[in-house]
This record gives sequence, structure tokens and C-alpha cells, in this order.
Amino acid sequence: MNIASETFWTAVVKAGNAGSALSAKAQHLLALTISLEIGESRRVVELHRGRAALLPAPPLRGVTIRIAGPAEEWQRLVSGEIPYAHAVNVVHGRLRLQGDIIEAAWATPALWELFRVATRVFKEGA
Repeated sequence: MNIASETFWTAVVKAGNAGSALSAKAQHLLALTISLEIGESRRVVELHRGRAALLPAPPLRGVTIRIAGPAEEWQRLVSGEIPYAHAVNVVHGRLRLQGDIIEAAWATPALWELFRVATRVFKEGA
């Protein structure tokens, strides 16, 4: 399964919106845009009032946060080998978080859930 593909992230967004956990954990977020930079590929996810959306391109105002790193590290994250907190930790992982770090901290429960859903979608599709 190509974890950088639009198909994969569309399935993640759909699965996240189908359950109640992401909605509950992202209810307080308003138009939080996240650039997921998987190697040379980029997907933009927006969390707004408990709903996720895959955007075709970054909004004109830019993204709120970027999570970037090599495809191999993303593979470790979505396969469930490492949790989100380890993936973005400079000691344990190789994904880097940039942008509005305060909003990223505020969104941590929703990001954890988004990547739990990504792991589930990955495992179901593998």
C-alpha cells in the first residue's frame, strides 16, 4: 500500500470521519491544516470542528503545521511500529514538526487519533 497516495489518505479521512473518536478529539480545532510531507509527496489534511478533510492543495493562507520526513519513517508510523510521539521526537524518530507548535500541541490528541486511524487503514489494506 502506497502510504503517500491520495487514495490512502482519502481512506484515512473517511475512516476517521466514520468513527466518533477523531470527532471527539478534534471538536475544538478550527481549520487546522496539516501538511503531511512523506518523502517527496505531500498531502494536506484539515481538521475543523471534529471533521477531517483531505485538501487538494495547501490553502492560500498556508498550512498551520508541517510533519515531514523520509517515507521509511512514515512507513514505521502508519504500520504501528512506532507511535506518533516517538515519530516526531528527535531522539526516537525522524519526522519533524514545524509551524505553529502551540496549535500542534493543542491538536496532539487529534493527531494521535488520526495516526491510529491511519494504522488501522494500513493494516486492513495490507
